[in-house]
Amino acid sequence: MGFFDKFKKPADTEAAPAEAKPIGIKFSTPNPLPFMDKKFGSVFINVAGSATMIPEDPKADPNNIAELARLKILTQLNVALSGLNHTSYEDLPSRSDDISKEIIQGLSSEYKIQTLTIDSIGPDEMSLKMIEKKKAALDPELAAKQMQEAVEKARASAIAAGYDPDKMAVRPMPKFVPDAPAFSSNDPAEVMKQVEAMKAAAAGAAILGFCESCGTPFSREGFCENCGSPVAKKD
Repeated sequence: MGFFDKFKKPADTEAAPAEAKPIGIKFSTPNPLPFMDKKFGSVFINVAGSATMIPEDPKADPNNIAELARLKILTQLNVALSGLNHTSYEDLPSRSDDISKEIIQGLSSEYKIQTLTIDSIGPDEMSLKMIEKKKAALDPELAAKQMQEAVEKARASAIAAGYDPDKMAVRPMPKFVPDAPAFSSNDPAEVMKQVEAMKAAAAGAAILGFCESCGTPFSREGFCENCGSPVAKKD
């Protein structure tokens, strides 16, 4: 051994870089993602899930590593969902595993993903309402059923207000006053009450009575929303 050899460090004594630790995160769409359903057209989908993953970069900033991973998952989720356009939204839950695999593949160069699961996937509330309307338009029986339910709700509202819905039925009038209602009283105040009752019935809101101070209908006991007077349903 030469004189200087004893001052050299063995190559294997250099410190190895620390291995990144797995991170567990939960993800969900902050805003519903667009999806083109084959039957109902444009809808919006909410997705939620969880993952356990290890960044390939050991120097990744631990302060924002989870948030960055979450954003990348959502980006790949959008791509995977776009690939299923023109299928049925009803099939999405059964395709959860396929969507997860596509996300994992899209992130494979940046993360070692130990687990990634989609816990829920489906249309948002507004899309579901739109779908129900379109279903009714496509199904005459369902449309007739919904119409009957609306009529029964309106009749119940009128009865709750103390009026006979049959006497408040709409009858034909001259063309310049279409669908004018028939009133059962000549008293202006009573006529206004009937008008308000019919409006409430048409809106499907059950009113409990009328304010004794200003005549405004109310749908809950307490205080009149118009004048602030105490209101309560009379037995």
